[in-house]
Amino acid sequence: MIEGKKILMTGCTGFFGKNIFYHAPYLAQRNKITLLSREPEKIFSALPHLRKNKNLSFISCDIRNFSCKESDYDLIIHSAASFGADVTEKDTYEIIRKGTENLLAFAKKNPHLEKFLFISSGAVYGRRLTEIMSEEMPLNPCEGYGLGKKEAEEMCMDSGIPCVIARCFAFAGEFMLLDTHFAIGNFISDVLHKRDIVIKGDGTAIRSFLYSGDLVKHLLLLAETKVPSGRIYNVGSDEAVSIRELAEEVAQSCGDFTGKIITEKKYVPGSPVDVYVPDVSRIHLELNTPPTLSLQETIRRTVEFFRR
Repeated sequence: MIEGKKILMTGCTGFFGKNIFYHAPYLAQRNKITLLSREPEKIFSALPHLRKNKNLSFISCDIRNFSCKESDYDLIIHSAASFGADVTEKDTYEIIRKGTENLLAFAKKNPHLEKFLFISSGAVYGRRLTEIMSEEMPLNPCEGYGLGKKEAEEMCMDSGIPCVIARCFAFAGEFMLLDTHFAIGNFISDVLHKRDIVIKGDGTAIRSFLYSGDLVKHLLLLAETKVPSGRIYNVGSDEAVSIRELAEEVAQSCGDFTGKIITEKKYVPGSPVDVYVPDVSRIHLELNTPPTLSLQETIRRTVEFFRR
């Protein structure tokens, strides 16, 4: 358990940061934490009790040009990124790359820094067909987000700073976005709003989803466990499911769902299958991670959270 540490965190107002404080409240109770964010109020709107926590302090800034006078942090957790309908691919790339470059320069000023945990992404592997992704595969990102994460990983490993890299895949749970390009969020939104579930593709793509609470357990294990500097771990679920099966699971999670599941495209026989599923044997073997929730229970908890 992480205790008595001074921690600097980025990306605290997004999915990762909110879930860390939601599922591991002890972190803010037993450690001094500085949060970097352009919009600190976002975390208070989701978790208002944190406003009164005297162990938390904020630096309102853009990570690409932030400055901090203190230099005695024990742990840095870096997950900041920016993407969405109002952010260009170029902006996403620059925020990740330049933000990491700036944060690493600051990290070198901290003489007692024990670890720099970089939250990377499975997007660094690029588009894969019919195979799951292991940490030993060559990287071939195909868009700005994945390219930024790949180059940020390289900067971390070349920095001389003790670092560990978490390549995170797909997740579901509290605080996830329901109105972006993530299929599971769209399906849950359809169910909650009593709409037909719409599959944008042909339903054959293969995905997997780790529960947000299990994600937090994995990340904090990486933060607190001594592993070789530069070690890379996939973080996600290996319980593979097709998008069509996922839609059916989401529909069944709501007992009163009466809509239809609509597939916009027809499968063309012989077409390769798009797979985005991690090999997670390394993190399970080396960190002895606890059992994780099934997809069915993950969906149930997510739906329950948004209904509340």
